[in-house]
Amino acid sequence: MAESSVQHSAGKSRKTVLQRKASRAKEKLFQSLGKADRTRDDGFETYVTNFSKQQHAANKLFKEIRRYVSSVKAMELSSKALYDLLAEIHEPEWVEHDIVQEASQKSTNNWEQYVNKLNDDVMEPLTQYHAHFAEIRQRIDKRGRKLVDYDSSRHQFAAQQKKMDESKINKAQEELLDAKVLFDDLNVGLYEQLPGLYDSRIQFYTDIFHAVFTAERSLHKDSMELDDKLYDAMSALKAEYSSDNYKCQRFEPVVPTIPTVVISPSSSPNKSLNIVGNSSNQAQDTTFGVYDVAKPMNGPEGNGPSTSVAILETPKGPSKYKYIETLFKEIFCAATKHI
Repeated sequence: MAESSVQHSAGKSRKTVLQRKASRAKEKLFQSLGKADRTRDDGFETYVTNFSKQQHAANKLFKEIRRYVSSVKAMELSSKALYDLLAEIHEPEWVEHDIVQEASQKSTNNWEQYVNKLNDDVMEPLTQYHAHFAEIRQRIDKRGRKLVDYDSSRHQFAAQQKKMDESKINKAQEELLDAKVLFDDLNVGLYEQLPGLYDSRIQFYTDIFHAVFTAERSLHKDSMELDDKLYDAMSALKAEYSSDNYKCQRFEPVVPTIPTVVISPSSSPNKSLNIVGNSSNQAQDTTFGVYDVAKPMNGPEGNGPSTSVAILETPKGPSKYKYIETLFKEIFCAATKHI
């Protein structure tokens, strides 16, 4: 029985809501067609116009302040990374190293305080101020619906009066009085609230921007003092460097040695080739006139690769020296490839 009673009540409530929506739609249609008059309130319309402008400004202010705070947080991270890097690359033996280390931590604290002030003194009251408009807008819209209900009940009451049916007239009059009570309750409350809300915008704007500028001024003041200390520290380091301090030790470059190649004439008809170097790496093939170039020293064992060069019979006459010179260049190039 209880469940059926609840279902019956819910169904009746939905039916009442649908009937009310249909009645409002019908009333608005007749008003737009000029078949029914509409209760006008020019004073309240002025309040609503002012409220709409104020709400639009509050939306933009909330959006920009939130973006500003987000940018400040990003700047906080960037500043921390920069000052931490300065403390890292500033070597302990350099002058004013302790000041640089302290400045890095001080900068982090300054930015943290700045962000906290913006959150506490700006974002928190602004969020409450911004959310307040949605609530008032709902009440304004509800007043509009109740005004339509009041106009509809007024027209119904006027129509029943023409029919001279006392019971229907009494019922219509009762509905009209109920609609008027609901409307007056919202209307009086908004009449008291909207003008005060619109006037409060000046005080709110000054408080918000005063908090922003106070926090920003404090950050800039602390940052300026910190920058002066760091500037003096960098100047001191530059002066020390100009005095040849902190310069690293210089060393002479190591130049690798190059093997010496000497060509000497041989007693045999074919000219022999002698390579000055590691004698253990020299060999001669007398049958084919092929000689091994000494292996370059690539390690303590001197086990570098060897190069074999074929020696042809030396021409006689003046061209002999030109031939030897050409042969020397070829042997030297082959030997130096493995150095």
